[in-house]
Amino acid sequence: MTIKSNKWSDASGNQRVLEQCLKHFRTVTKPAGSQTASQATPCAPEQEVLLLAAPAGTGATALLLHLASLLSLDGQNVLSVLGGTTLEPTDFRHALSIAVGMPGELATKVDTAVTELGQVQHAVLSARNYETSIIHDAQTYLKGSKDANTNFWIMCHWIRSFRQKGFLFCGLPQAISTLGASFKTASIKHRIFTLEPMAEGAAFDQFVADVKAGLVDRYAADVVVAVDTTIVHERSGGRIGAAIDVLEHLLTEMTAPVDTVAEPNWYYLDAHEVSQERKYEPDHNQVPIQEPVTPVLDETFSSWAARRSLVPRNSADSLFAENFMLLCSKGSVDPDRQYANLELLSHFSPRERLLISKQFKETDDALVAYPNALNYCPQCFHADLSAGLNPAWRLAWQKSRSCVCVNHEGGVMLQRLETGNFTVLNKAWVAFKEHVQSPAARLTSSFPLQHSNPEFVSADNSCLVHLTERVQTWFYSLSETSTPTRRAAEFLLAFWLQDSDESKTQGFARSYFFYRLTKPHAGLKKKLHGEVRDRLRPDSAKPRDLAVAYWMLGVSFELISDVEAVFIRDTTRAYSTPFPVNRSEIATLGTLAFSWSQIAAYLRYAQIIFKEKDLEAVVWAIDETIFPASRRK
Repeated sequence: MTIKSNKWSDASGNQRVLEQCLKHFRTVTKPAGSQTASQATPCAPEQEVLLLAAPAGTGATALLLHLASLLSLDGQNVLSVLGGTTLEPTDFRHALSIAVGMPGELATKVDTAVTELGQVQHAVLSARNYETSIIHDAQTYLKGSKDANTNFWIMCHWIRSFRQKGFLFCGLPQAISTLGASFKTASIKHRIFTLEPMAEGAAFDQFVADVKAGLVDRYAADVVVAVDTTIVHERSGGRIGAAIDVLEHLLTEMTAPVDTVAEPNWYYLDAHEVSQERKYEPDHNQVPIQEPVTPVLDETFSSWAARRSLVPRNSADSLFAENFMLLCSKGSVDPDRQYANLELLSHFSPRERLLISKQFKETDDALVAYPNALNYCPQCFHADLSAGLNPAWRLAWQKSRSCVCVNHEGGVMLQRLETGNFTVLNKAWVAFKEHVQSPAARLTSSFPLQHSNPEFVSADNSCLVHLTERVQTWFYSLSETSTPTRRAAEFLLAFWLQDSDESKTQGFARSYFFYRLTKPHAGLKKKLHGEVRDRLRPDSAKPRDLAVAYWMLGVSFELISDVEAVFIRDTTRAYSTPFPVNRSEIATLGTLAFSWSQIAAYLRYAQIIFKEKDLEAVVWAIDETIFPASRRK
C-alpha cells in the first residue's frame, strides 16, 4: 500500500527531482500486466537505475512517499522497501521479503542462494509485476554492514532479473556514491540525483507557507502565522525535512507551558541520528488507513484469519493473531470452524463480524480434516499474488476426493503440500514456497508422459486434466439414489487406491505412476488375511493417484470413451502395467496387487453393506470368480 504525506508542497526544493523521477518512470515502465519478468526477453536492454543522494533532513522520505503515491495514481504497481525487522536490520533479502508481504519466519531464510534472489522472492516479484521499486535507506544495507557485499549482488541480480522495470535507491550521499561506483563496475547503467538544501528567499518562504497551511487544523491560525520563517531556515539550514520538524517544534513551544519543551540542537545531530530519528518516529499523518481484509471467493476461515494477521492495524489485531495461534495449537480444534467462536469474534469490529457471518458457513460437503488438508492449486496462489493479495487457501481443495481445481478454464491439477512444518498463519505461504522450489514448478505436465515433445506435452496434459475434471464433477453429482450411488463409487475408488500403510498393499491407481514400496512376499501376505479397508482415508491419496482412479471410474461407467481410454494408455508413462481401457482389464489389473484372502474379505464386506443394486455396481471389480486357480492360495 502506498502512503502519501499531506505535507508535500510544490514549492519544495525537491520538486525538480520529483518531476525528473516521474518523467523517468513514466517513460521506462509499462502498464501493469503488460509483461512479467518471465516474459521479458533475455537481450532486452536494462533501464537506467536512479540513485538519490539525500543528506539527513532533506525530506527524502516525503519525496519518496509522494513519488510512490503519484505513480500509483498513474496505475503503476509500486513496491516500497522500507526496511527489515529488528532481528535482521541489515539483510536486504529479508527486507525485500517483508516488503512483498512474506511472513517474517519465511523471510529469514528464503533459500540457500547467497548472492541472488531466492526462488520464492523471484516468483512473488514476477507474479506481482511491480513496474517501479523504491528502496529507502540504502545505507542500511551497504555502509558498515557485514552483509554489504551479499546485499549488493542481490540488488544487482534483482535489477537484471527485471531489467525492464524501474528502480530507485535512496540513501545518504556516501552510501549512494559507493553504490554508484559499484554499479559502474557491474556495468549497470545509473544516474545520480542529489537533494540540496533550499536557499533563504521567496521560494523557501512559499514552501514554509504551504506547510503552515497544512498545520492549521492542529494549531491556532494566529500562532501558525506568527512563526518566523527566517528562524526556521536558520535552524534547519534550508533542509526541508528538518525545516518541517523545526516548524512543528516552534509551534509546540509557542503553545506549551514554559520550560516543558526542550529545544533540539539541530547543529550537533549527526546525519545518522537525524536519519534514524525520522525513520523510527513516524508521522501520524502517514499511517495508512486500511480497509478490512475481504475474503476471496471460497476462502477458508483459517486462511482469511492468517492473511488478516499479516497486516495488523492495531494491538487488537496482534492479540487476535496470538490467541488464534494458541487456540489452534490444541489438537481437537479445527481452525476452519472458529468463525462461530465468540471469544475470537470479540477481537473483530461489528463490520467484520457481519462479514464473517455472511462469508463463512457450514457446508454439506465431506471435508478433509485441517491437519491433513494438504492439496492446493498453485495457479490460484499465482492469481492471488498477481492481484496484490497474499496466497489464500480455498475450501474446495479440502473436499474429499478433490484433485482438480475447477476455478480455471480446463481445470488445474492440485499439488500436495509435503512438509508438515507449517502453522495456521503461514500454511499457504509454505505451500507456495514448496511449489516454487520443487521441480513441478518447471514442468509443463502434471503427469509422466511417454514423450517429451514440447509441441504436444501441454496439449496432452490439458486433455488428461480435462478427463479428470469430467469424472470428478460426475462423482460429486452422485447421490444415494443415482446409478451408481455415491457410496458405491467411493468403494471402488478406495479399492483402487488401497493404502499400503493400511494393508501393506497398494491399489492399482496408487502404484500406476510410481510404486512406493516393494511388493509383500508370500509369507507377509499370509499374515494379512482379512486386513483390508473398505474406505480410503480421504487425505492419503495424492491428486495424481486420484486422477488415475477417476480415469478407471470414468471408463467403467462410460464417462470416458474407448478412444479416450486408449489415449490415456498411449500417452501416460506407467511404472509397469499400461492403463486398462475397458471393464475387463480394469477388473483384472485392479485386483492384481491383492492376495486372495484380501479379495475375499472385500467381497464379503461388499455383500454385507450393499443392497443388490449397489452390489452389482461394484462386484464386477472384485468378484472371486475372475481369479485363476494359481491365485487362490
